[in-house]
Amino acid sequence: MAPVMRQRDSRARAAEAYTLHLDGYSWQDIADALGFRSRSGAQRAVERHLAATTPDPSHIARRKWIDGKRRLRARVSRQLSAAEAAGDHPAVAQLSAAIDRIDDQLAKASGYYAPQNVNVAVDTAPSVATAEWLRQVAAAAAAVSGGGQPAALASAAAVIDGEVIP
Repeated sequence: MAPVMRQRDSRARAAEAYTLHLDGYSWQDIADALGFRSRSGAQRAVERHLAATTPDPSHIARRKWIDGKRRLRARVSRQLSAAEAAGDHPAVAQLSAAIDRIDDQLAKASGYYAPQNVNVAVDTAPSVATAEWLRQVAAAAAAVSGGGQPAALASAAAVIDGEVIP
């Protein structure tokens, strides 16, 4: 008879299986490394772990994606520290850029890029704004021609038409 595993140990093993899964290990590799009887045993343990630690089951895929990005960021950060210690400036630049991209993706996933509400107030009706613009064009034309408005400019100003699309 196989020894019975305590619940605390079983949960810790499932959490470790989840971590290995995030790191890209195959289910067989996880089963072999942690002593599961089969690939499906490792997979079921991870599913139970996620169900127990994720309040809303519809968020499991999102959680796995975010946890995977966090694990990736931790690995890249360790590589960045090693590159800095070795004085490898090109690697430092590349790894820093990779961390920035990961941080950007995590910020978007966390809702920090949510659209902001913008209030736009129109203080003048379009017809009033157009009339004021036409007055300014006529005044500028009159100033250029020394008081008399050239016929071409006056007729162009009178024909201007527009449409405001909300």
